[in-house]
Amino acid sequence: MEKTKVYLATPYGWGNNKGPIAWIMHWWRNREVTKVAAYWMGKGFNVFSPITLTHPMSKFVTLEHADWLECDFQWIDACDELWVLCQPGWQSSDGVSKEVAYAKKKELEIKYLKRGGKEFYNYSVNEWF
Repeated sequence: MEKTKVYLATPYGWGNNKGPIAWIMHWWRNREVTKVAAYWMGKGFNVFSPITLTHPMSKFVTLEHADWLECDFQWIDACDELWVLCQPGWQSSDGVSKEVAYAKKKELEIKYLKRGGKEFYNYSVNEWF
């Protein structure tokens, strides 16, 4: 049986994306979403985390937000489901809202992963959804 392909959306930006606080938030968001992606890969899902892929690349290339989204949409096309990791700011994130809208248009199942006071990698399936 083929594994479910999951696109894992989460906010990345912080404020104006400049300065040490923004750098720390980018690092933290990348770390958290990568832990979650690894956890679910270990549970048998094929998880694509765009932040895990593009956070290191963003240090070597300057692209506009629209360019990143164009890439993201192609990955969403390849997935069966879209999951939103509800990190701080997820409800007001322009990127997350556009990814969710695109996935809805494609009629993908959408799930929301919430922290619930435990470490991300210690959740059971029922605690995530």
